[in-house]
Amino acid sequence: VNEPNRELIIATLNKLHRASGLSLPQTKSLAEQIQEFLERAQSATWPRLLRDLGLATPLKTLFQCEKNHLTPAFIHNDLNPDNILIADQRVYIIDWTDAGLGDPFSDISWHAICFPPSMHQTLLGYCFDEIDSMTLSKLTCYYCLRLFRMAAWGTFQASMIAQDRETRPTETE
Repeated sequence: VNEPNRELIIATLNKLHRASGLSLPQTKSLAEQIQEFLERAQSATWPRLLRDLGLATPLKTLFQCEKNHLTPAFIHNDLNPDNILIADQRVYIIDWTDAGLGDPFSDISWHAICFPPSMHQTLLGYCFDEIDSMTLSKLTCYYCLRLFRMAAWGTFQASMIAQDRETRPTETE
């Protein structure tokens, strides 16, 4: 994401997050999305891996952080780079199926994935007038959740492929 596009995207996000008077449903939080993917994948690997790596408790802490520090706003909630189109100095956001009221950090965290952690404060500077330690901690929390959601989604997709292979007839049948 180059500098001029980054500014266009963040300006569009700021407009989106400041929209008011909208009667929309609450979106699924990242924690809820992760739990849903892992449940649907029916994988015994993740709980064991999280326990063995000592990540079960920190992940629960991240879930609580997200739940307890919610600042509801209108969000896209799936603002991955594939859902952002730029043409003629305008930003077009597509795929609004997950949109609703939620925490703007859910959208901002997609952009954090595109930057090394050393640039997260710069990213936040585009979004907020003032950045305190809580704001930086919150982005770190969402960054970790976003990475974990990507891994959980991958696990779910792999389980779907495996199920498809099990139910598909072989060529000899």
